[in-house]
Amino acid sequence: MSTLNLDTIELVSALRKAPLNGSQGSFDYNESAREVLADLAAIAETYNNIVRPLLSALEDAALLPSDSPVGIEGRTILADSSDLTTLFYDTASSTSYSIAETMRLLKGMLDTFKSQLDDMSVQVGSLNARLASTNQNDFSLALQSFAATMAQINGNVQLLSNQVASMFSTLSNTKAVRAQTSNIVAQQTLLNSVTWATAFVDNSYTVEVSLEDTSGMLRIDGFDFLPNGTGIEVRITNTDTTNTYSGYIHAVGRHD
Repeated sequence: MSTLNLDTIELVSALRKAPLNGSQGSFDYNESAREVLADLAAIAETYNNIVRPLLSALEDAALLPSDSPVGIEGRTILADSSDLTTLFYDTASSTSYSIAETMRLLKGMLDTFKSQLDDMSVQVGSLNARLASTNQNDFSLALQSFAATMAQINGNVQLLSNQVASMFSTLSNTKAVRAQTSNIVAQQTLLNSVTWATAFVDNSYTVEVSLEDTSGMLRIDGFDFLPNGTGIEVRITNTDTTNTYSGYIHAVGRHD
């Protein structure tokens, strides 16, 4: 939020009297002012309670305009900015980790834990073999039980590690972009290119496209893939008969 230089929206209004040659009373003017204030209050509430908290969850890079926007994905959404533990916070740079960074860190911790468990399993197996060879059956049975427990824990850690790896793979294969359209004159259809921050390996991915359009006059008429997984080209039509409009394209791509 530091780049916006804006913490919250506060409403300030003044009720003025009707002009000398205007309405006989101030009722009409004041009624119009009340309607405007109601709209502004709704805008302020939406920004303060919905938009601003969402923007605060993003890294600054996600809000910066560029030719190839980073977009909203695991690299730009903070995992938990209120948690200062080592899983969510980098004390060296005094910054919170993104979801992708936290998942990488968690996967590394699980891999290390699994490696330590593997070493312990080998040591327990070796000790169990030695005890069995000296007929110390009580100790041998206890160690066998302990070894079985260790194997179960090791299996659970491996399962969790695989799940984290799968989640990270899904996260890495999902890309999102918000791109502004060209100015589209009345009754015209234009092609608008949307490129991913990093290209997919091929064009075998699914795309969801929507249009942010305050005029209500723009319409998506389909899209085509750009070469080599670099993005899509969206056909947008201005259905108005008079005015020129522009909007924002929201595109999400997912690769298996």
